[in-house]
Amino acid sequence: MEREILEYIFNPRSLAIIGASNDLGKMGGRTLNLALSNGYKGNLYPVNPTRDSIMGLKCYRSLDDIHEKIEKVIVAVSAKNVPSTLEQCASMGVKVVQILTSGFEEENSNVRQQLLESIRSVVASGTRVIGPNCVGSHSVETGFSLTQSSPQKPGNIALISQSGGLTIDILSKAKANEVPISKGLSVGNCFDLDHPDFLEMLANDPSIDIISFYIESVGKGRRFFDLLKETTVKKPVIILKGGRGRKGAAAVASHTGRMTGEWDIWRGLFKQTGVMAVNSTEQMIDNMLGARYLTHKVAKKSILVLGNSGGAGVITSDALEQMGWRFPDIASYSSEISNAYKLQV
Repeated sequence: MEREILEYIFNPRSLAIIGASNDLGKMGGRTLNLALSNGYKGNLYPVNPTRDSIMGLKCYRSLDDIHEKIEKVIVAVSAKNVPSTLEQCASMGVKVVQILTSGFEEENSNVRQQLLESIRSVVASGTRVIGPNCVGSHSVETGFSLTQSSPQKPGNIALISQSGGLTIDILSKAKANEVPISKGLSVGNCFDLDHPDFLEMLANDPSIDIISFYIESVGKGRRFFDLLKETTVKKPVIILKGGRGRKGAAAVASHTGRMTGEWDIWRGLFKQTGVMAVNSTEQMIDNMLGARYLTHKVAKKSILVLGNSGGAGVITSDALEQMGWRFPDIASYSSEISNAYKLQV
C-alpha cells in the first residue's frame, strides 16, 4: 500500500484540479498552467462548475462528471468548501488528495475542526490527504512540477518540504546546480500524512537513494526517530530544521499552528540517528551533491584513505576498521595516486 500511495502522489495516471481557473493569479489556474507547460503525461481534468473549458481543455462541473477513475486530486477552492470537496473525492474512490488551500491553522478554528473531521472520515475510507496549505508536487517521471524552474533530469533524490516557498526555492537551486531531484513534495500543515509517513515511503522506494526534508514541526516524534535510525544506515537523510530560535518558533506557530519542539531535542535526534543536519538551503544543496558520492554501490567493503595529515589518516583508518571496512594493498594503487598527485601539482 505504501508503494501504491507513493505512486499516486508522484506519478498519477489521472489528475483532477478542483478549482481550476484561467486566472494565473489563482492557485487553481497556476497549477493547471504548470501541468500543461511542464508536459504532464497523464490524463488531466480541470473541475469548475462555472466553466465549460479552461486553457483549451474541457472543464467538468464536478468529479461525478468525469467517467474515469481519478488517482489524484488537487484542491484549490475556498477553505469553507474544502471539507465537502474532500468527502466527494472519497466517495469517488480518489486515492490521494492534495489540499493547496490555506486558512485552517492560521485563521479559523471552526473551519479547521470541520476539515479534521472530514479527513478522519475519508482516511477511514482509503483516501489519503496531503496538506492543507501547500503548493503541489514535482515528478520528473510524470512531467509535472509546482514550478517551471525545476530539475528535469531523472535522479535519485527526494525532497519533502513543509514550506511551499522553500520547496520552489530548493527546486530552483537544484536545477541551477544540476542536482537531480526527481521527486519533490510540498506538505504544508500535515493534517493526515506527516513526515514519518513520507520518510517510510521513500526509505522503501528503490528509485530514491537520498532523502531531504525541510521541517518546521513533526507529529509522532518517536516513530520519526525510529524510522530515521533505520533509514540512515541505508540512505543519507538531510534535514533543514526551521524554528530553532525563539522568534523562529513563534513564526512556525503562526505558519502551521504547530509547536516546533526544543532545538536541543532536535540536535540530540540528529546526533543519535545519523541525520545530515544543515542550516540553509545552500548547505542542503551542497549535501545533496556530496551524498551522491556516498550512494555508489561498492562491490566489496574495501576503501582507500588519502589525506595530507598523518594523524587524521590514522584516526580515519581506525574508525573505518571498526565499522568493518577493509584496506586494499596500497601497491596496487601507487601509479594512480602518483598520476593524480602530478595533476594536482
